[in-house]
Amino acid sequence: MSCLKPGLGYLPMFWSLFAGIALAICYTIATSRGHIYPYVPAISDTGLKIPENALFSESFNFIAYSVLVLMVIRYFQVREILATGTVEELKGNTLQKLNQGSIVLGSLSAFGATLVGNFKSEREHHAMMVVHDIGSICLFSGGTFYFWAQTIITYNFAKAGYNTMCMFGVRLFLTILTSICGLTFFLAEIPAYKAFIRSGTKNSIQQWKPENAGYALHVLSNVCEWVGTSCFAILVSTFFKEFQKISLSVHCSLDGYSSLSVEKYSTFGRINSETGDDSDQ
Repeated sequence: MSCLKPGLGYLPMFWSLFAGIALAICYTIATSRGHIYPYVPAISDTGLKIPENALFSESFNFIAYSVLVLMVIRYFQVREILATGTVEELKGNTLQKLNQGSIVLGSLSAFGATLVGNFKSEREHHAMMVVHDIGSICLFSGGTFYFWAQTIITYNFAKAGYNTMCMFGVRLFLTILTSICGLTFFLAEIPAYKAFIRSGTKNSIQQWKPENAGYALHVLSNVCEWVGTSCFAILVSTFFKEFQKISLSVHCSLDGYSSLSVEKYSTFGRINSETGDDSDQ
């Protein structure tokens, strides 16, 4: 079974599980302490107050850096497969350009995640809120375009036998859903926030309740945010089988020290590099 073979397949699975568990813990802490209204809050609101904000920031930093590592590994995997010539290239080396563009967009998405995690969305700190919103745009737009590129690559790899049309269908469905959710998230949140501010309510955004203006659009926006984020996590986990075919190794060479007398050490003693004999220490 491929799942039992050594490879890097568990990296995307671990990433998806970590992201889901981290957000669940932040939500649980925030609701148990009364920091947010518990019914469909914005994801960023679950990490606004102490102590959950520390976990939220650390989790998003780890999520951002680790997913960037996964994207880099995927970039080199696609590049090596294209270099074999077994995949029919599109006009103008489109697949190579998509692969290159995907790592750029993926990096933008990861950078956006760090902004979301470290700059809080609070009305009282307008500058931080603006940076947070810019991060959200980078995260969702960069991530969505990344998965569109990977979906197109998956389709062409499936025709060459490196993947299956079933997997292409799964990624296409999730990417379309992510696109719809991301667009709806932004289009609904803007008028909802404006209505909430104009109402002059004394409630904070974290305590946005049904009786407050713009609540219906606010809930719609948040539902799309949670669904879109879930799609991101599921999409990453779909690369399990491809990553299982990858192994990484580290080779340490002492060629630069050839002029020196080098001694090797074993668990039981010192090994002479020329004779290979063990001598007691």
